[in-house]
Amino acid sequence: MNNTAETHCNSQSLTVNKQSFKVLFHLSNETVNILEIKRLSLPDTAEKSERFHWLLFSEEYLQRLSFVSMSVTGETQNRCFREGLLEFTDNKGRFTPVPGCGKRSGAQELMVHLPEKIPAKLCQAVENYLSEIQS
Repeated sequence: MNNTAETHCNSQSLTVNKQSFKVLFHLSNETVNILEIKRLSLPDTAEKSERFHWLLFSEEYLQRLSFVSMSVTGETQNRCFREGLLEFTDNKGRFTPVPGCGKRSGAQELMVHLPEKIPAKLCQAVENYLSEIQS
């Protein structure tokens, strides 16, 4: 992965471009990216479900995951969504979709990335998503 400012949405470009979101978590493999974002355009008094979004990106589609609950077991963080379960540590994770829910089947093994170093293409996809939901 190239770590230059031109190809990544990092903390410096977040300030310069006045991004409307901050990435809190980023996990991916060859076919999917899963992000948790915080919308910066909303006040802290807004509902958490409006301020925080979990998004699953693939080449074919974007899906907002429907958050249900979270927990921590030892070093493993767990996020339960209507669409499946995300389990992750500091360096690896797994998303297991609910059978028959969404467009994926089978567990997805994932790598955990620094949230401030997401690819520019993914940054743009998040911006496009936020523009669409605000319209």
